[in-house]
Amino acid sequence: MNTPALPPKMDIRKSGEGLPPKKRDEITDIAKGIGILLVVALHCDIGFMTGVDMPLFFFISGFFAPTLAKCPFSEGLKRKSVDLLKPTFLYVIFFGIFAFILCRLPEVNTVYTFLWACEIPKTRFFEWLTPVRVFYDTMTSWPFQPFAGPLWFVPALWAGFVLWFVFRPVFEWYRQSPRNKIIVIAALIFLYYSAVNGGIPIDENRRLPGWLARTVYAFCFIGFGHILYRHRDFLLYGKGQWILWVLALGALYWKKRYFHHLPDMDVKTMFFGTKIRPRSFLITFCGIALVFLVSRYAAMIRPVKQALIHIGKESFHIMAIHFVFMWLFWWIFMLAVPDISPYRNTVPIKWLVFLFAVTMSLVSVGICRFLEKTAGKKRAIHVGKTLPSSMGLSEKS
Repeated sequence: MNTPALPPKMDIRKSGEGLPPKKRDEITDIAKGIGILLVVALHCDIGFMTGVDMPLFFFISGFFAPTLAKCPFSEGLKRKSVDLLKPTFLYVIFFGIFAFILCRLPEVNTVYTFLWACEIPKTRFFEWLTPVRVFYDTMTSWPFQPFAGPLWFVPALWAGFVLWFVFRPVFEWYRQSPRNKIIVIAALIFLYYSAVNGGIPIDENRRLPGWLARTVYAFCFIGFGHILYRHRDFLLYGKGQWILWVLALGALYWKKRYFHHLPDMDVKTMFFGTKIRPRSFLITFCGIALVFLVSRYAAMIRPVKQALIHIGKESFHIMAIHFVFMWLFWWIFMLAVPDISPYRNTVPIKWLVFLFAVTMSLVSVGICRFLEKTAGKKRAIHVGKTLPSSMGLSEKS
């Protein structure tokens, strides 16, 4: 029996046309959405899965490493720099301008000291925006601008990808035999403990070792993400589901054992304490497994799925600006209630701060995207095509 020929535009055997467009990975976006909610909750002192948040984001970043496998080093570096460093520098400049204005308003430093035990120093305008503050500080340490602390992960992630570009032939070699897989995984575990136990100096004269430690740390989780993404369907939907369940139950066990928070030495791995216990590595992966397991079942509830996907796509920008809205909440609260100390550790207030920070972050990004879209349409009238984003709000970040 002869198969009738398809029309040229539908002959997917030859041209690939007629195939449905490739969908964005929903489970990954849901996991990112849960991850950024864990970050904001931790900063609001609601630490359910402390220490899992940033390893989760580094791990998910490794999912996209294969898309850069055939990309030349210079092109890959350019793409990651545009996606990560461009919006980061824009945020740091914004925070410098913002800090110059804020420290001259009433009760601002009172609230800032209340939250982070330090003040916003009053300086001349351009002292906030020197190349050292904007670029050097951001790339080699935590950004020194007030409210920019959560962006510490960006230079680590960027440099981690630089390392991945250098060592990507190793990940191709990894697939050639079971022995190679064991060697690569063992090397990543060794690097993980080398970075963690290396310590992270926070004094200004020893920034480079700390930056390198964070870079190796990010690279390790990018590598693990790259490796495990190949087995994603097997773990989420195949016979390997039991592995996720065992790890997820392990995460819940540790949470039950240490109800309020896990021991710092076990989970605060991004601070590189000098006596990290070996179980910190296992607990991190238990937490990641729990997040992905929850993501899989959240995808079955349409409203929850859509909300988490939207939050996940905007996770970079929520990470960048949620500190501002946490501070704004307490500033308004202090202006209304002079003595706010009795309210700081109450559970309802913590959740109110959390909801305010997440909601206002999403509203702010939504406004920026609307203005971006409007400006793009106006330019398209003159140019004849829609121009790329001018505000650095890349969903790929």
